Amino acid sequence: MRAGSLNRRLHLQQISSVVDADGFTSETWADLDVVWASINPVQGIEGYQAAQTQERITHQVTIRWRTDVSAHMRFLYAETPAGILRIFLIHAMLDPDEAHRELACMCEEFVTTQVGAT
Repeated sequence: MRAGSLNRRLHLQQISSVVDADGFTSETWADLDVVWASINPVQGIEGYQAAQTQERITHQVTIRWRTDVSAHMRFLYAETPAGILRIFLIHAMLDPDEAHRELACMCEEFVTTQVGAT
């Protein structure tokens, strides 16, 4: 893997449970690490369900090999040129050549509102 192809800085996040002062548990995303990655679109699907347009965009996010990444984690990409916060939920991980050099994460993207927008 060429280092130049890992040109996006993403936050690798995992979900954690937090108990507040009243004893209620809530889930929040916490940074595990900041990683360099490449983001490649795989498929975009648009459908119509429950009187709403549903869009699903999948990507392959490739990072250097590591053993602590699992499905149900996510990548957060906040440093986009347009200031858009992008979230990539990890569904599966692949070791493309089984040499433990890179990790290809199959992700589904969710685009939220612009950073700083109301």
